[in-house]
Amino acid sequence: MNINSTFIQIIDHSILNNKLQQVYLLSCSTLNNFDNYLIEFINRVNHENFYKWNEIIFGDLYFCIDGSQKTISKQEVLDAMKLMNESNSNHNNKYKFLIIKNIENGTAQTLNSLLKFLENPPANLIVLMTTKQKSSVLKTIKSRAFLIDIKNTITLDEPNAAYTNYFILNNIDNENKKDDLIKLFSEFEVAIIASYKYPEQLLAHIATNMNKDNYAHLINFIKLIYQDILKYNIGNNDFVILRREDLKRKTFTNFSAFKAIEAFDEMLKSVRMNCNFNLQKAALIVNLEMIYGI
Repeated sequence: MNINSTFIQIIDHSILNNKLQQVYLLSCSTLNNFDNYLIEFINRVNHENFYKWNEIIFGDLYFCIDGSQKTISKQEVLDAMKLMNESNSNHNNKYKFLIIKNIENGTAQTLNSLLKFLENPPANLIVLMTTKQKSSVLKTIKSRAFLIDIKNTITLDEPNAAYTNYFILNNIDNENKKDDLIKLFSEFEVAIIASYKYPEQLLAHIATNMNKDNYAHLINFIKLIYQDILKYNIGNNDFVILRREDLKRKTFTNFSAFKAIEAFDEMLKSVRMNCNFNLQKAALIVNLEMIYGI
């Protein structure tokens, strides 16, 4: 089974930005077997090379409670916790993983025991839960987990796919906020694609539309576009925001794309260090003028 590219982007984005969560809930009502997604998650986080589920050795670094065919008992959860606590393995600083398949099949006692554990899990542990029935999972369980709704990880052929992918990557659920960002993102996407020829339009958008409330989301979105440009230049079509046809007959150099990403990163870092926002925005525009040769 192919793994949706946006699911991969979510994991890679978390690793790259040091934002891995300790508790995840993978949800999909149409997926009967989550094994390939679980394997992909483990491989990317722990740099493993598992291809099949039966290649994983459980009981040392990896632990699994399988509720896909039966009710998950409280004792199973307690036994798994005991095994994890007794395992002192340190495999080159890899994470321990507790996998709980079909968490919706846990009893009330099971879930109460699990809740206490999820409130303060060991620092080197990641809990991966799966469910086919998200509505059946206790709200208190969902509130402690980073939800990845696999049915919503979409391809770039679907309407508003680029923006939806960004919302998934950044866990944005508020519909009003989404509407505001879609309008903003669409304007900047057009301006960046045209910037190889008309960079002044991009700089004008930054001067007019970037503010203290939206700068972080805007910069992160813009960086994804430049990263797609870099991928295009090396023949990699696994884009997050753009489509290949967006970049046909456009000339971007790797140098300008890398330098642009660095410039936006520098502004993000400076503002977060409480530097003056307007001064940093002005400095960003000056840097981009030099990058684009204006």
